[in-house]
Amino acid sequence: MTRSKRRKKPLPPRRKRMKRAGRLQSARKWLESFQGKNLVRGNARWYGVDLLCAATELQLLGVELDAGYLAR
Repeated sequence: MTRSKRRKKPLPPRRKRMKRAGRLQSARKWLESFQGKNLVRGNARWYGVDLLCAATELQLLGVELDAGYLAR
């Protein structure tokens, strides 16, 4: 099979390919439209990162998070 006939797989959504700098820039706008209950979990799912990374990035954006939640 030649290279030109091989099918390329489609890329995942752009938000899931972002590095931290891109996520921080994009998350400012995402925060305004978020309507869920759990901000950290919503951020983690939207950007495809783990909960610790999502919590860290939200703190970098100036979002106040409960200390008990972070300890867990």
